[in-house]
Amino acid sequence: LCEFDGRLSLVRMPDSRGRDGRGSARASSAHKVKSPKSPSPSTSPAEGAAKQPTQSASAPPVLRLYARANLDAGRQVGGRFVQTTWSADGGVTWESWRPVQICDMPPLSVDIYFFHVQINPVDPTSLLALFPISLPPYACIGIAFSYDGVVFSAPSRLLSSMIGWRTAYDDYTGMIEWRNEDHPVAGVVSRQHEVWFYIHHAVSEQSMRMRALTGKDSEPLVVRYAMRRAQLVAISKHHLETISNASTRPKNSQGESANLVLDECTLPELVFC
Repeated sequence: LCEFDGRLSLVRMPDSRGRDGRGSARASSAHKVKSPKSPSPSTSPAEGAAKQPTQSASAPPVLRLYARANLDAGRQVGGRFVQTTWSADGGVTWESWRPVQICDMPPLSVDIYFFHVQINPVDPTSLLALFPISLPPYACIGIAFSYDGVVFSAPSRLLSSMIGWRTAYDDYTGMIEWRNEDHPVAGVVSRQHEVWFYIHHAVSEQSMRMRALTGKDSEPLVVRYAMRRAQLVAISKHHLETISNASTRPKNSQGESANLVLDECTLPELVFC
């Protein structure tokens, strides 16, 4: 799709059986390409010979990979989004990259620097995504859900964040970039009646705000937050219901304004610091 950098997120897709075929990733395609050491968004369907999955007694896992998409590196706001590719043969061949669809949050409307996706811990037939969202003067950690790994629900605000900034050069000159100072840590953990979320606050090199104010950067800190499992069950159910008919929902257009008055599902209890 376009240039990318930053962290990748890899997830083994849930079994699509029992979901009326929603989100099945095993449809045939003529656009498989052999995987390089690091899947490249610039790889075109014509590069390399198409390779058919090896037949075996047990089907290989369906994998989906996510990366940041730099749609417009020179854009102050809205130039970074999310793209995805998938493999139906356990990573031997990969489909062409394509943008994800986040309901009510079209490309070029906000910046998303990292997109963590995993099996939903309270509904293993679906996926849960955590990602830092920034649109000055606001920033937050968003949470969204999906069945197919391409269409995600409109996000809710899991945790408000501080909007940070940095310039192109360390001497505070050059174009300014607005960034979320917090990132989610990969891995949402379910423990009996609670679900644990880990947030990395004051991520290194994301912001020069505190350095400009105090002469030194903020101290990075990983914090564990807890949510009642029943609360995440309710949130997940609501979000998944909103995309149950996603195939008939109008697609977002690039350049539209995002709905930043996000529903809130806060993490009130600080468990570990």
